Amino acid sequence: MQKFDFFVDNRKFKNTINDIVTAFKMKDFTYNLIEKVYQENALKRTKQILNNTPKKINLDLTDITLKGKKIVFNVINGIYGPGTFASAGLAIALMMRGHDTLVLTCGKALSMCTAGITIYSAKNPCDNCVDYSKKFYTMLGIPHKTYFDYVTRDDLFNIGYFISNKNKDKPYEIRDIDDEYKGVNIKQLATNSAERYFEGKMEKENYDEIYYKELANAIISVDVAERMYEEEKPDILISSQNYFSAWGGIAEYCRNQGVRIIDYCKGYDNNTIGFDINQINKDRFNEYYNKYRSKQSLSTEETSELNDLFNLRMLGAYGDTKLYKFETKDIKKDLDYEKTYCMFTNIPYDAGLHETVREFKDIYEWVSYTIELFKKRPKDKLLIKIHPIESVVRAQNTISDYIKQNIDLTDNIEVIPSNTDISPYSLFPIIDVGILYSGTLGLELSLKKIPVVLVGASHYSDKGFTFDVYSREQYKQLLSKDIKLTDKQAELAKVYAYYYFIKSYIPVNFFYRNNFLDVGWNIKSFSQLAPGKDKHLDVVCDYIVNGGVYQKWK
Repeated sequence: MQKFDFFVDNRKFKNTINDIVTAFKMKDFTYNLIEKVYQENALKRTKQILNNTPKKINLDLTDITLKGKKIVFNVINGIYGPGTFASAGLAIALMMRGHDTLVLTCGKALSMCTAGITIYSAKNPCDNCVDYSKKFYTMLGIPHKTYFDYVTRDDLFNIGYFISNKNKDKPYEIRDIDDEYKGVNIKQLATNSAERYFEGKMEKENYDEIYYKELANAIISVDVAERMYEEEKPDILISSQNYFSAWGGIAEYCRNQGVRIIDYCKGYDNNTIGFDINQINKDRFNEYYNKYRSKQSLSTEETSELNDLFNLRMLGAYGDTKLYKFETKDIKKDLDYEKTYCMFTNIPYDAGLHETVREFKDIYEWVSYTIELFKKRPKDKLLIKIHPIESVVRAQNTISDYIKQNIDLTDNIEVIPSNTDISPYSLFPIIDVGILYSGTLGLELSLKKIPVVLVGASHYSDKGFTFDVYSREQYKQLLSKDIKLTDKQAELAKVYAYYYFIKSYIPVNFFYRNNFLDVGWNIKSFSQLAPGKDKHLDVVCDYIVNGGVYQKWK
């Protein structure tokens, strides 16, 4: 039986570097001081661009008659970073097209800062954030409010009493309250946020404190949403990371009132942005494929573009794969087995997974069930490739830990650890079937005509090129069959991959982002954001206002 342990762990040096970075970020004073310098430079640059902007397109709302839609950006933390530039640029562009915009930031109302989304993030940037965001948006003439425009300090105090027993010995003990608050599942949002914060680390005492604060954040955001909705009556809310308490409370409350929610995110390339990327929505792709492509396969040029991108991902040189420092290995297939299956696991604390549930309640149940199936199939090989992020963040309570502590493996089942330089792509030549709960790798397997058994819902499920699971019996049958992708299915996978990787992340030219500190405006005048000046920005604004399929851009 081939072993993969000999590829493990030349990552000590990499982890040492991570420790240095982490230590730097945790030095709040130093981090905030450096950020302050960049903030001042950003404000100076913004003022210069305003001076270059013709007065006839001045952004002062008193000079503009707005008849369009009300669009709210829930930015939350207005620290110097790509989020502030993206929201400001889009808000200005939408105002120039006759729409009424509003940017929302926390203003120190939340019990826990969203900039500290994980235990390794810099903490307490509030002073920089509150002061900078007010100056930044005010200078630009963009309407800006904080959560304190909708809640008071007394409200926050009362929220504390609502969720806590106020036991001196157990200060973070939670009352027996309902999962839902004003129609929003606050407990799910708080759980998502707390688990994300610890990146799998679940020390009871510390976890209770973070969960308490995230639960408070969820309630605060719902209360803000309720009052903001009554006052502003938004048509559209633009947000991100809506699985988490501060964002999700507002997004879910507004969604329940009929407000259109747009989830935006940064793209794989530094200067691209995507909208509603991971929504489980087949209608948008079907419209793109049927209406805008007329069901045509990729052209030679498109195929080359997709292949170049995939090759970079295989080398660990594109997007999220850069994080893992993959190396290409020549892995030999174990010929002692009839077929080789590979299960690619997710990270258990991935907040989006609760929306992908079909037959199995969570990743752990799926892993256990699959292993038990293959224990009874000694002629087939099961590889279990642990997600590389488990070692990058050195998380606890991982899938690796779960298997070691709970399951005895047979000879035909082998775990490939997370702390290995083996790329998942190196396994492609030796596997006959890929098994996934969800995850982009399933799409990439399909590109190589490797059949994928997909257990959870995903943005690429039910598109015609994966074998989607809706019951355990069906799962068992699929793993027993000789499933293969047809040429037509493989071609459809290529079209969807092009749609997802290339067309769903649209270039934005008005700001640049090289790293977390090196961001800024990429324009000389805000007149460059006016209609007709930037074809990509025109597409983005049209999608925000009217919906549809923005992936039609050329």
